[in-house]
Amino acid sequence: MAKYERGQTSDEVIRIKNEITDSLQKKADLIEGIYGYDDIHPSLEMKGATISEAAVYRWEDKDLGLKKCSYNTAHNDHNKDVLTRLLKAINEANSRLTTSPPENKALSNQPKTRLSQDAVDKLKEENEELRSALAEVYRAYIQALEYMREDCEVDDALRRLLLNQAAVLGKERVWEVK
Repeated sequence: MAKYERGQTSDEVIRIKNEITDSLQKKADLIEGIYGYDDIHPSLEMKGATISEAAVYRWEDKDLGLKKCSYNTAHNDHNKDVLTRLLKAINEANSRLTTSPPENKALSNQPKTRLSQDAVDKLKEENEELRSALAEVYRAYIQALEYMREDCEVDDALRRLLLNQAAVLGKERVWEVK
């Protein structure tokens, strides 16, 4: 006999579904509070100058109690009212962001990282070292290819020379040259 009857949902699935709905409500509350680029929470990743719907779905922050969810989960029937509120909040926040003063916009376009400037500088330096090492490896590879081509040409020339000598000396002296 099955643990659940047909159409019955487990308590765990219902709990997860309710957590996602609560998370969507919290996201809507947080986005409604955005009036400028400084108000955007650092855990909300933005690729452009506006907040995308997909970024909000991917937004996850354990400190704030936010869970990520898929597009289909957000558009389920039980999330209909919350989703309407969330989409309205996103659109209103984007309209406020596009009308915010340019100086705030310029500051917010700089990537928000959790690394210190020293760590960023160190990473840039390591990146340059890796690029130069990669260039050296590539040069060595090209040189090895060139040597291999030269060796093949020399081998072909020696093979032709041996074949010519074999032809001159006749089949009696050299039994196998191919």
